[in-house]
Amino acid sequence: MEQKRIKEQLKRQGIPVIEADLPYIQKLLLTIERAHAPVKANNNLHKEIPLVVVDPEVVQFD
Repeated sequence: MEQKRIKEQLKRQGIPVIEADLPYIQKLLLTIERAHAPVKANNNLHKEIPLVVVDPEVVQFD
């Protein structure tokens, strides 16, 4: 997200804009976007049945 857009959104929220903080906010938003990318790519994860591998010894002595 570009800094101009970040400024606009901060002003809309009533948050004072500190110019020196904009690069850090921009980097944080980019990090969040990158973290969400795999989830967006696999949006049908809830439809898959998870594979569970159980160690027989754990079941035997449980």
